[in-house]
Amino acid sequence: MAGNVHDISAEVDPANLISASTFIDAEQKLGDAKGQLTGAMMHSAVESYLAKKDLIDYEKDSEGGTRIPFYKEKRVIVDDAMAYDSGTKVAEAYLFGPGAIGLGNGSHPKIVPTEVDRNKQSLSGEEFLVNRKIFTLHPRGIKWLEDTVTGDTPSNIELEMAVNWERVY
Repeated sequence: MAGNVHDISAEVDPANLISASTFIDAEQKLGDAKGQLTGAMMHSAVESYLAKKDLIDYEKDSEGGTRIPFYKEKRVIVDDAMAYDSGTKVAEAYLFGPGAIGLGNGSHPKIVPTEVDRNKQSLSGEEFLVNRKIFTLHPRGIKWLEDTVTGDTPSNIELEMAVNWERVY
């Protein structure tokens, strides 16, 4: 995946700052597939920096309420869980296309998916139907390795460990 990384953090000002030029350089890492990119994910500090430069376009949703940010015609997803160092102002941003993240329903052998319960002391009694669902978000092109997971499900720290992921395409 190193061939798809465009790291400008070691460059000298202003070449180490996100700009239209560095964004195009990052897109070019995908060659002729760059036209399939539809989104960018970044920390709110990066989005604010681009907005101050008047490089973010905002569109209203169909109801006219929510502002949706776009940069270079790519839908911007702003998430402060993205890597950002406020001291050095070094951040990570990701470009992606349709289907980059898969959504699925999961199961776990130690979790009962459906059960019924009853509270017989409530007036004429109340019955409860409990449904437990596991939704899975998974980045495509890599697979999860369970080698270092210590609990029933991986912790956030385990999810962040590169050793737990393997590129498959």
